[in-house]
Formats: sequence, structure tokens, C-alpha cells
Amino acid sequence: MKDHSFFFISQHIAPSLEAKMHRHEAWELYFVTHGSGVRMTGDTLMPFAEGDVVLIPPSMPHYWEYKPESANNTGEITYLMVAFSPELIRYSIKKRDSLLQNTGSRQKR
Repeated sequence: MKDHSFFFISQHIAPSLEAKMHRHEAWELYFVTHGSGVRMTGDTLMPFAEGDVVLIPPSMPHYWEYKPESANNTGEITYLMVAFSPELIRYSIKKRDSLLQNTGSRQKR
């Protein structure tokens, strides 16, 4: 995610391509659109399935293991993922606070 504060992907992968344990410096928000399996997030192993939403914070170790029988009719697991940098979050909070302060001072007039 170098030099980008935000990106989006629509992923279609074979179940055999498990995402091995890794970590990122970005927030990752997943929406599973087809498939199931198990995911390790930090020290927690949990099942996942179609319709699940998962938010993974920066630097948290995680991996996904997909059940082959849960693939769609083209043999794929599918999900949407948005990744965004911690800097984007800090910037957004700062801007929000500034907007709230400006709104508050206008309402007092």
C-alpha cells in the first residue's frame, strides 16, 4: 500500500491459495461475498462464511484458509477488501473535529 492512503479490490481466488500468516501497516475491511473457511486474527481462530464482515487493524497477524467445497460455480472464493492507512484515519478524525468545532461556533451565534 506504499504511497496510497486507500485502495479497494474485488478478489476472486482459488481455495487452494490460502493467505498465509502475514501482517500489514494498513487497516483492512473485508466483506466475504462467496465461500467459507477459517481465519486466524491475532490469537483467535474463527470460522468465516459468506456475508461476514471483518475489520483487521494495522500490524495484526492474520491468515485465511478456505474450504474448497465452498467455492462458487467457477471454483473461486470471492470477497471485497478495502485497505486504508492509519494516516487516513488520523486525518479524517482531525478534519471531523475541525468541522464539529466550526459547526458548534456557528450554532452559538
